[in-house]
Amino acid sequence: MLTSHEYDVDSVRRVDQLPPLHAEWDALGTQCGGFLPSFQWFYSAAQGLYEEGNLRVIVVRRLGEVVAIAPLAHTLS
Repeated sequence: MLTSHEYDVDSVRRVDQLPPLHAEWDALGTQCGGFLPSFQWFYSAAQGLYEEGNLRVIVVRRLGEVVAIAPLAHTLS
């Protein structure tokens, strides 16, 4: 975890680490006007498409509240 004065940045790399983010993820998605894919959509994709350890979900918290999520995945071509 990376920490600044007000922000904490975490990287989620395993599918089993995603469920605790469900409510905060969907709330942030609603605040963003649907720009962020829904938790369920990304969770289903992550379970079916990516090998364990290939996720790169960046979660930024400000004073304990999720303010940004970047759902990414690492793939080799």
